[in-house]
Amino acid sequence: MTTPSFAEIGRAAARAAQREALLATLEACGWNLTATAKALRMGGSRNVKRAMDDLGLQAIHAAMKANRIIRVGRPNRATLDRVSEAA
Repeated sequence: MTTPSFAEIGRAAARAAQREALLATLEACGWNLTATAKALRMGGSRNVKRAMDDLGLQAIHAAMKANRIIRVGRPNRATLDRVSEAA
């Protein structure tokens, strides 16, 4: 068995921290991708989708949409205001 390098340990820790931050922000924003992008200053919802794919969160999002736990659409004003206040 080989021990991971210092760099590999750092990359794994960064990935875990990014996944945790993205998941927490998605939940705080009601899984609204636009509001999440704004809160994390990621540019737009496409970048959130890419990050979700990279970090293994896309399947969770798809299951929640399929089970109608979250709805697809534009963010409401209250969500965007809450995100703006937090930033």
